[in-house]
Amino acid sequence: MSVGDDQSTIAGGRFAVWRPRFWWIARRTDLMNLADPDATDQRIRWSDKDKVDWSAVADTADEIAAQLERDDVVADHRNYSDEGTLLWVDCTTRQLGEAEQIILKSWFQTGIPPSMDPWHRHLTDGRHRLWNSWQARPAARLPISSLLLRWASNGHTTRENDNYAKRLRDVPWFDPSVGANRRYAVHVHWVMQGNHNFFYTDHREGPSVGVQVEDLPVPDDLVTYFGDGPRMLPPQSPRLRDRLPQVLRRMRTKSPQGVDQIRDGRKGRPC
Repeated sequence: MSVGDDQSTIAGGRFAVWRPRFWWIARRTDLMNLADPDATDQRIRWSDKDKVDWSAVADTADEIAAQLERDDVVADHRNYSDEGTLLWVDCTTRQLGEAEQIILKSWFQTGIPPSMDPWHRHLTDGRHRLWNSWQARPAARLPISSLLLRWASNGHTTRENDNYAKRLRDVPWFDPSVGANRRYAVHVHWVMQGNHNFFYTDHREGPSVGVQVEDLPVPDDLVTYFGDGPRMLPPQSPRLRDRLPQVLRRMRTKSPQGVDQIRDGRKGRPC
């Protein structure tokens, strides 16, 4: 059944996930540097956060994670919108209040998802959403959007000054053997091959869901391209390594085609 004509992004026990190839799954113990953002920032960002049913948010995000783990769901083109930007997954959306729906839409259907890659120490977006969800459900497995793959989606090759495939392999807790994290690892290796491997708008394209990480070699550490052309820069150069999150911050207000940016009267509610 095609879902391309369905204009609702939460309907009938189904939920639309924007850019499904960009997600990887984390447990609370994976992000040891995540702390209470209100305590870290020394201010309460959302005064009404205690009115949100974070258990419902975490449970739904965990259900979506379980669907993203399934190769058969991601590989079935009938689950995609007509333009291939949205993947419809089954989940229990009953009893979600308005605030909870706004948070989940900002998480999975806008340009402001919880964002980082496993080798990063800190999140670009999503500290409040992840922290509050894990406070309510410590065992939840929560999807996080890759900064690197989002950068690659804009037509940039990613072999800049850093060997991201090698960095991913050096993350001790990351398991690239199964499910969403295997596909994520494959995509990281794929875009690092050069030859202008990057993601197009249609997420039905790209590496087959059956590809294994071992099928793709770890590239060398040489710089190939960054933005305006090839440059030879030392590996691990902070200047270029740190630029990726900054660029994504400037992009984060962009909404997916056909899905409105989520607003609640306070410049959106990414939490």
